[in-house]
Amino acid sequence: MKITAIAFMNAYPPVFQQKNNVNNFKTNIAGKDTVCFGVRYVNHNEEALLEEARKLSAKGKFPEAITVLDGIIELNPDSAMAYLRRGLANLNLSEFKKAEEDFSMATAINPKFTSAHGFLAESLRRQGRSFEALKHCDLGIEIDPESSFLFYIKANALLDLEEYDEALETVDKAIDLSPFDSDCYYVKGKIFLENDYFEKAHDCFENSLDCYEQMENPNKNITEILVNKANCEVNLGMYDLAVITCNKCLTKDSSNEDAFFQRGLAFLGLEKYTEALKDLDCAIKFDPENHIYYFIRGFVNKSAEDIPAAIADFEKSYELMPPYEIDPVVELGECNLRLGNKTEALKYFEIAKKYYSEQGDDEKLSLIEQTISKIKAS
Repeated sequence: MKITAIAFMNAYPPVFQQKNNVNNFKTNIAGKDTVCFGVRYVNHNEEALLEEARKLSAKGKFPEAITVLDGIIELNPDSAMAYLRRGLANLNLSEFKKAEEDFSMATAINPKFTSAHGFLAESLRRQGRSFEALKHCDLGIEIDPESSFLFYIKANALLDLEEYDEALETVDKAIDLSPFDSDCYYVKGKIFLENDYFEKAHDCFENSLDCYEQMENPNKNITEILVNKANCEVNLGMYDLAVITCNKCLTKDSSNEDAFFQRGLAFLGLEKYTEALKDLDCAIKFDPENHIYYFIRGFVNKSAEDIPAAIADFEKSYELMPPYEIDPVVELGECNLRLGNKTEALKYFEIAKKYYSEQGDDEKLSLIEQTISKIKAS
């Protein structure tokens, strides 16, 4: 029995949920040899097992699905579909190397299996091998230049490599092919966000949310879209709207630390310091090693005139911060100066002076030197 269009679409519904993709798939299989996906014929038992594995994966039971797929591959080592689905299960389990091996087998069995090329690229990308991923995206696109899925994966890989112009051009091709794909607008929003084009990014995340509501099987978690939308709103000074967006996110995921952080920033912008501190406390609870959380909480405490608490937070941020950041040091100098701790203030300002001198930042260096001179003269 041949693998049908429906059987293949079930292997990864989001790829084929758009009308143009389904039509394209039907065109590709029309009149062609039945070996097109690596399996010339399968018996009823294999098809039933593939369906069983699909249902297990749909319920999130990926280890159980892998067990079923192992059995299929043992009986039919030329089943590209079984390798594809096992690769998807491993991908969902973050077993990226195993997923890579499965997708590689699927493409070896059938070099024209375009979705396997796409998922192979994704498994490589998840391992930090985005440059290699591009090769497989291009191989798939050469076979099927109408695949929005392949352009979407390629755009992600280009974004990883900070090739923003090419990433934008690529994701626009994906959107042209699938104009109602939420994931494509999400990636476009991420590209704009990486470049601080907050208004354009916000529009993309709005489009992503609108499309998300229409998708039968959305691939991306809606909380990711909401958090990034809130990020844009905070940067655009739309603090009330950011609070609403974060509330929606936290309704769906009450442990989303990014949503607590963004809402904390929004409350800071609204000068609601008590609420901001509560949210930042929650963010720190989920990630106690994040120096940015302590820095922002320190800034909230400073704004609320709780200077000792601010100093404690800035000290923790300074302890955890990477070497290329200096903001907590400057804040420690300013806070200690406000408390009259001139010796401590001078210690931190001298550290900042050395940093700005090494960085060649003459403007900030001049300001720090003026501050040091005033302290010494007082």
